[in-house]
Amino acid sequence: MANQLQFEKSPYLLQHAHNPVHWLPWGDEAFAKAQAEDKPLLISIGYSTCHWCHVMERESFEDPAIAAWMNQYLVCVKVDREERPDVDRVYMNAVTALTGQGGWPLNCFVTPEGKPFYGGTYFPPKPMYQRPSWGMLVEGIGKAWADPAQRLRIVKDAETLTSALKRLEEKAQPVDALKAEWLDDALAAFRRAYDSQQGGFASAPKFPMPVNQHLLLRLSRRYARLGKTAEAAEAAELALNTLRCMAHGGIYDHLGGGFSRYSVDERWHVPHFEKMLYDNAQLTLNYLEAYQLSGDSFFAEVARGVLDYVLRDLRSPEGGFHSAEDADSLPPGAEAGAEKREGAFYVWEKKELTAILGVEAADRFANAYGAQAEGNVQHDPHHEFPYKNVLFRNQGLGSLVGQDHLSGGALEEDLAASRAKLFEARLARPRPHRDEKVLASWNGLMIRALAKAAAVLDDEKYLRAAQEAASFFRQKMWDAGSAQLYRRYAGGERKVEGQADDYAYFAAGLLELYQADFDAAWLGWAQALMQAARERFFDDSDGLYFLAGRSGDPRLPAKVKDSHDNVEPAPASIFVEAQLWLWSLTGEAAWRADAELSLRGHGADMERAPRALPYLLADMDAFLDPPAHVVIAGARDDASTQSLLKVLREGFHPGLAVLLAEPGQALPGYAQGFRSEPGQAWAYVCQGFSCQAPVKDAGALALALKGA
Repeated sequence: MANQLQFEKSPYLLQHAHNPVHWLPWGDEAFAKAQAEDKPLLISIGYSTCHWCHVMERESFEDPAIAAWMNQYLVCVKVDREERPDVDRVYMNAVTALTGQGGWPLNCFVTPEGKPFYGGTYFPPKPMYQRPSWGMLVEGIGKAWADPAQRLRIVKDAETLTSALKRLEEKAQPVDALKAEWLDDALAAFRRAYDSQQGGFASAPKFPMPVNQHLLLRLSRRYARLGKTAEAAEAAELALNTLRCMAHGGIYDHLGGGFSRYSVDERWHVPHFEKMLYDNAQLTLNYLEAYQLSGDSFFAEVARGVLDYVLRDLRSPEGGFHSAEDADSLPPGAEAGAEKREGAFYVWEKKELTAILGVEAADRFANAYGAQAEGNVQHDPHHEFPYKNVLFRNQGLGSLVGQDHLSGGALEEDLAASRAKLFEARLARPRPHRDEKVLASWNGLMIRALAKAAAVLDDEKYLRAAQEAASFFRQKMWDAGSAQLYRRYAGGERKVEGQADDYAYFAAGLLELYQADFDAAWLGWAQALMQAARERFFDDSDGLYFLAGRSGDPRLPAKVKDSHDNVEPAPASIFVEAQLWLWSLTGEAAWRADAELSLRGHGADMERAPRALPYLLADMDAFLDPPAHVVIAGARDDASTQSLLKVLREGFHPGLAVLLAEPGQALPGYAQGFRSEPGQAWAYVCQGFSCQAPVKDAGALALALKGA
């Protein structure tokens, strides 16, 4: 029998719609039921491509006996964390405070008023891993709630924990001054954490953390401008080597492109195979900027590989982008009803390679990508990968040429042909589940990545994809009258009012798109989003942003503000970046004033723990030492305009804002009267709205940028 989740559109909630648990979605009905029946609520949070969420569902939520206990003792609520990050953040904070760790599935027990008193992540069906069984826990909590003395203790604990959660929303104390030395401290912190052998800044598990590379690339540029060549080289090496190691590892899909969410080992070899839109969008930007900084085409090819994957496998028919692909899938040739296995779509036995490629080509490919007859997964505690190989770039091309009779070019052609054959063979395998909801925040990141790629790689297909995605959101997810952006689109339904990250990421995506095609409509929409975000989320007293707005959800026991950069940047980090862009593009000082307030509001954290806010530190660098902005006066399609734009797009100029002033177009005050003539574009390089004499050829523009 189906439960109430059958009426939802979230893929994650629908996965649980036929559990024997009487699940309810987050909402008034669940809380009213808990109060009427005098039961605690279970707030169970996950997402549709979460491996351990699937495991717990299979082991416990599908078990009729365990479900009966849950229905007897609790009111059970399922939440898609990607739809409701505010709900997730509050109860994640609670569980982390209680247990010292968090993750998904997240299971939090709360009073009928929503106040948390106990929780954890994955619980097994039988006692193991030093954890009680899920059934024992549910029964224990139900009986404790029914006992008056124990209930008093539970309610007291819930009040104490709720008070602690409320302190997280208290006003921050803005610092008096922003200090450039915090950037030096950040480089030192990354230096200490750096893995010089494998790249990255942690041991296993290793997450790509694009926010780290974002800052380090900018630090390289900063130190180069200051003449600190050793520091510039070091910052570049930390970022570039990390990006190389990731792209060589098994975390990158060498056949189909795209990155998995993280690796379980320190070598980037064995991934947790789910692929997330937000990772791939941010990493595309990392690799494009690495290409701009280094000139190494390797980074450009990785970016192309990621985008080819996204356009092929994550693009919706309506133009937006789906959220993710699962880690689990049915093994090749599995019978109906077989159990899905992690990575089944991606891993290979050596004999499969031989059957598809032939002995000689398979041996050559195995040598290049680390495949072995006994399998190459060294750490496999759950026995997921017996005799399986996770492909990774085992050796550099130069080393391989020395072991083979083929020349470098011929060897690469042979490997490319083998990759293509294996990719085609893989298409016959059962595909992983795809989460087909479309999120505003993650689509904003991908629109930005595509727009950047269109400019840097000079590829129209990326620009068209970005434009079509933005147009889809304008038609389906934006209410211009109320300046309301919606968060989620699925099954023809838009739902959930946009949260701070939706407005921030999408506005930044539109600003990047404007600087790729110079359609002023994108710039105007970005300004409307930013103004609406200021009214909904901004706390004028300290410069921080409420994740779900000043009022928040009344059912939650606390409101939350944006905090640190993590696998995604904090909303404030993107808001500040967008504000500095808008200040340059429009000349309106209010944008810069808001940026300064946010930077000062987060100043104590930037000083105390620079690795917690790398993206915002990059914003601070742009605030303290504003990058140049360039006005191109000329017609959009003129060859002279395109020649000047090519100079701006080839080099690495982080934070550079580019405004196109076409003949007859209304311009901000500082750009009025700029010279323009038919058939000839002129470039004005400006610093703080003081502009150099105009130049009209690419060489002169490149020279002017060096001095800016």
